[in-house]
Amino acid sequence: LLPSEAGSPLPWAKPEDDFPCPLRLRSAFTGSWTPVSGWDYERHLPKAMRKLVPSGSVYVVELQDPEKAQEVRDALWLRSLCPKGSQEMRDGYGVVAVAACDYTEN
Repeated sequence: LLPSEAGSPLPWAKPEDDFPCPLRLRSAFTGSWTPVSGWDYERHLPKAMRKLVPSGSVYVVELQDPEKAQEVRDALWLRSLCPKGSQEMRDGYGVVAVAACDYTEN
């Protein structure tokens, strides 16, 4: 999700073609990233360092069709947002828990 021009809201996007409705990032509350590495026992080499967003990070998204909130929640619940088949997905990264909220802009 990248802004189309400075100061404008982020564009609508769908994580996958069959996703219930487009959404856009409105806000993110995260701590500093944490370096994560490990050991690859198959290749007997250290794993590359990756940047991990800390647990408890919160991303606020807006749905283009708020009526589909339940479908979006079901599509994302405890699912990894990492690319399918990626090493990050296999290692358990990017798993999200979803909650609905309703707010009005002042």
